[in-house]
Amino acid sequence: VKAGSKVKISFVNNATMDTMKHNIVLIKDKKFVKEIGEASAKEEDYLVEEHEGIIAYTSMLGPKESTELIFTVPTKKGKYPFLVSLLISCFLTHFSFTI
Repeated sequence: VKAGSKVKISFVNNATMDTMKHNIVLIKDKKFVKEIGEASAKEEDYLVEEHEGIIAYTSMLGPKESTELIFTVPTKKGKYPFLVSLLISCFLTHFSFTI
């Protein structure tokens, strides 16, 4: 991903069970992953809307729902983590994208 560019992520929840809701949270630095993940587990729909470490996020999507997340990529090169919340088990998986 090129620094400073706009990116669009198409997110589709292909789950089949009503309890399998998901969202995506893009994070500025890995130091925020645990804090945001733990805070998300305490919030309705696992969503912390205001946090200094969040770049962008989606709402919690139910099965067969979709959305697009459009955001400007940070200008600083590096790896940026993102969380995928899974409502059914309070499980947070994190990955990263690289600039």
